[in-house]
Amino acid sequence: MSGIAFLRDLAKSAREDKRPIFAPNRLRFVLEALRPGATPAKAAAALSTDVSGLIGASTFDLQPLFDDAEANGVQFFVMALRGIDRTLPRNSSMPSPPTFDVRSA
Repeated sequence: MSGIAFLRDLAKSAREDKRPIFAPNRLRFVLEALRPGATPAKAAAALSTDVSGLIGASTFDLQPLFDDAEANGVQFFVMALRGIDRTLPRNSSMPSPPTFDVRSA
């Protein structure tokens, strides 16, 4: 499955979410875009339109990661699909993280 197809599937599961974009457990992606001469706010608005067209939904929040663009016009943005948390399914094949007992250290 391509990255765009994956985002389309996630967007179908999105729901209302009043949490701030940096709330704990909220799934976030960092997007990098070349937007020379655009302020971060204008670049975010244009990128939001572009992403909406690609994934077929506007069920996400997007904001600039930094207040200024880099000298070469590269800008970074944080995108979070509404209502989608950073979780793994129970049947995930990923190994469990190691646990440590600090009392025995």
